[in-house]
Amino acid sequence: MVPQPRWQDPHGLATINIIVKNLIPGWTNGLHPVQLELVSAILDQDDVLCCTATGDGKSAAFSIPTLVLQEYNRTPGTYIAGLPSRTRPIGVVITPTKGLAQNIVHELSKLSVSAFSYCKETLTEARKTGVRLATEIKECVKWQVICVDPEHLHDKEWREITEGPVFRANILFTCVDEVHLINEWGLSFRPSFSVIGAFLRGRFPSSMSVVGLSATLEPGAPTVSVCRSLGFFEGRFILIRRSNERPNTQFSIQYLPRGLSGDKFDFLLPYLADLRKTIIHCRTIDQVSRVHAYLWRLQPDGSDKLRRVRIYHSVCPADYNKETIQLLETDPQLQIVVSTVAFSNGLNAKTLLDSLSLGFGSTFNETWQEKGRVGRDPETIGRGVIFAPRRIIKEATSYLASVTSLSAPLHQRNDRSKKKAKLSTPAVFDKSKALVIVEKSCHIACINVCYENPSADPSRPNLPTLDCIAAGRRIPCLLCQQRQGSSSIDFPPSPMPPDLPSLPILTAPHTRRKASASKKDKLTKKERALAEEHLVKFGDSLWSTERRLDGNQYRPRSSYFPPRILSVILDALLIIHFPADLDSLLAGSWIYLSTHGRSLFDAIIDIQSSINTQRMTSKELALMKRRDRQPNSETIRNTSEISASSGDEPAREPDDGQPYSGRKRPALEDVTNTTKRQRMPRTAQPSVAQVTESYGPQYRTRRIAHLENEVHVTETRNSRMTSLRPRIP
Repeated sequence: MVPQPRWQDPHGLATINIIVKNLIPGWTNGLHPVQLELVSAILDQDDVLCCTATGDGKSAAFSIPTLVLQEYNRTPGTYIAGLPSRTRPIGVVITPTKGLAQNIVHELSKLSVSAFSYCKETLTEARKTGVRLATEIKECVKWQVICVDPEHLHDKEWREITEGPVFRANILFTCVDEVHLINEWGLSFRPSFSVIGAFLRGRFPSSMSVVGLSATLEPGAPTVSVCRSLGFFEGRFILIRRSNERPNTQFSIQYLPRGLSGDKFDFLLPYLADLRKTIIHCRTIDQVSRVHAYLWRLQPDGSDKLRRVRIYHSVCPADYNKETIQLLETDPQLQIVVSTVAFSNGLNAKTLLDSLSLGFGSTFNETWQEKGRVGRDPETIGRGVIFAPRRIIKEATSYLASVTSLSAPLHQRNDRSKKKAKLSTPAVFDKSKALVIVEKSCHIACINVCYENPSADPSRPNLPTLDCIAAGRRIPCLLCQQRQGSSSIDFPPSPMPPDLPSLPILTAPHTRRKASASKKDKLTKKERALAEEHLVKFGDSLWSTERRLDGNQYRPRSSYFPPRILSVILDALLIIHFPADLDSLLAGSWIYLSTHGRSLFDAIIDIQSSINTQRMTSKELALMKRRDRQPNSETIRNTSEISASSGDEPAREPDDGQPYSGRKRPALEDVTNTTKRQRMPRTAQPSVAQVTESYGPQYRTRRIAHLENEVHVTETRNSRMTSLRPRIP
């Protein structure tokens, strides 16, 4: 018996490539190997879990299969017969956000694939016009791909759709895009993600292909969790795992001396001044508003401020967000988009070149998704930068220490270490994120280890774990570039039409620094000695590193870190807040600025931190001493009560008439008594009657006057009667 031909056979793979070349003239080479493996498995109704880098063409999973079957059914005699097919092929894509759904619909329209986004806005429009979407979807005539979010799958319309016989006979695949969000969002944020697999296995026919796509699904427990949720069992699905490395994007972390809660973001300006299309990722909508307001203030008057900088988040209208993505490709003057996590997953904007993140995401998967929004065109050079406060290094180190202590055997743990680990473990870290933060050698190698990325060269299986220089990567990470002293990379601006006026460069308002620095920006003698000691140690480490290189054997030791450089740094130590400040301070005067400037800046920030800590400690101690000297009101009241009850006389003022200040007289102060002190006589204590009388009113009322008059009349009468009474001899 002749077996039925399959799309994954050599003839089937060749047929797919022929159809793709005929239908999409721009794809002259057909599909990439990973795309071909993915599409052929879907056409053969196999379940697939595909984990590969952003920009590798995973979207072919929901764009090419329906095109291939439509062409295959249109001209059956042209291609090999007997391949699995559908009369009206249709696919369903489950997306995390409606912005991604709209982006997929837009991208599929370029390939002549009719798609529809099933969301709140389209449902409202359909109800206004009297269109029954459930009927049109289940007939499989108008649209070839339906995009829907997990929450809307619970609508009764989808029960009607999945029960339609035409729909069940023609459904080709159901694709879960950004499948790693089942683990990250399905637990608490959006529980509907956790029941996607149960809905697919219970409501959809078993003859379709279930596909999961992700660029940041870590192997091990995360992959096992996703497979269990979608109903993927060992031996019954195809796993495609490739490296998610970004070869044309430079990755770097810039540590800031302070947090990101203010209203000034000067550290963004050196990157925005390169006039490259940039996406700025923020953690909250409030942070989006503050960054947008800051960039608004910096733009010159008369410019179209709303055109150059736009925002993107879930509160914005859907049409506005859709227009923002389209303008990134069509409007050269739209340079900056300030966004939340809504722009992080899956959105395709090939014109974006720079990704600037204010802080790390809740997981490193979210951060790596943000860096995947840029450099999607392999011919361009992208740049992914994360700005984070310096304290995050200490938090990441504490987290890794706690993870290590908790993973130790039970006999090696103690209650104290458990309690310390529990108290010092931040809740916003995962292991991959912490490892990348504390990495000092190569960020790309560290990321490859976290994701267990396979090597693209079978002859060099350890290639992903090598640093950028040893691995020969096209664009090294910033750590490797600084450590090896490589020449700076040229990041060209975004292309602009020649007749279009150039965009004004965003620059911070210039403020002239005072000639005399404030007192808090000056070092005391003790602080200067401490800072000098640390900088001398830095110079010693620089000398021990550089003297081994060729040509440096006979150089004097003082030439590596000259005393004049040390003096310049000490004079301006407390006003160096960014690497640019150090560059402007030492430009042209220190030959190792390009290679060791970052290490020197880190040393300066550490010195500043210790000085600020010491100053705060001294201030707190002084405040505590001042409080101890000054008794509070309760103590004064208690003391006065004790003195009154013991009969002590109150404190007297000095003879000069000045009030007593409470200050003790110094023991060695020269005191000369020129006048003889006279003891003041004591005043007599009032009697009980006098005290009782003092409580009466101090004015004469009518009642009192009347009583006094009666008393006077009575006394007068009595005196008269006494005078008229005869005397007895």
